[in-house]
Amino acid sequence: VMALAWTCSTCDMALATTLRRGRSLLCGTRSTSLARKSTSTPDACAEATRTNWEDVPEHLYHKQADETLEKMQEALDEYIESHDVPEGDVEYGMGVLTLRLGSKGTYVYNKQAPNRQIWSSSPISGPVRYDLVREKWIYLRDGHEMLQRLSSELKDLFGTKLDVQ
Repeated sequence: VMALAWTCSTCDMALATTLRRGRSLLCGTRSTSLARKSTSTPDACAEATRTNWEDVPEHLYHKQADETLEKMQEALDEYIESHDVPEGDVEYGMGVLTLRLGSKGTYVYNKQAPNRQIWSSSPISGPVRYDLVREKWIYLRDGHEMLQRLSSELKDLFGTKLDVQ
């Protein structure tokens, strides 16, 4: 296992990852053009990740996270009603959004202010930590966007995508 610090050649976003078996990290532009910045120790690699979230001002993080979770709540309420999900329920409070889908499982999205992230737990894809990149919540390991992943998983479960505006 080798820890490396990287920067995206497209947007200069500082990225840090631990490479195992050829896995790579993508930025919010989904660029595969990554330039090796330096070989580093795991501590320096963690420092590069910390720089990434420190670039997002706390007030902007809270604004974006709250707006996203509130929009998700509204869209999910409509989705649950229109699909008549037995035991379906959506709750949002104190920075935590919980989507219960009865026997199909439970999704949880919660704000992690110290890291400027939204953490999620999905009955399909498991736990994921999203970072704010260009006003979207992105999983930095593979570049997928949080709302797109939820929409795709709901389509797999119920046959219709979620539309969050």
